[in-house]
Amino acid sequence: MARTRALTLGFFLLVGAAGAFLPHPAHAASCDAILGKWDWFTKGVVTFNPDGTLVHELGSDGTWECTDAARGRITLGGDKEGMLTS
Repeated sequence: MARTRALTLGFFLLVGAAGAFLPHPAHAASCDAILGKWDWFTKGVVTFNPDGTLVHELGSDGTWECTDAARGRITLGGDKEGMLTS
C-alpha cells in the first residue's frame, strides 16, 4: 500500500513538472502563424507574406492585416476582383 502511494505521488509530481514545459492551450498563436502557403477553400494555394500581402496562385491577390495579435486574428483585404474581402 505504501509503495502504491509513493508511485502515485511520484507520477503526479512527474506530470506536474512536465506540464511546466508544455505549451498551454490558453495561449493563442500570434498572427505570424498565418505566414506560408495554404490550400485555399476556393482552390489553389494562397501564400501569406510577412509584408502583409497575399498571393493566390490562380491570380486573385490581396492583403492581410493583423487585427488582434493576442488571439491570432487577421483581416483579409480584397483585390479589384473582390475575391477576398475584409
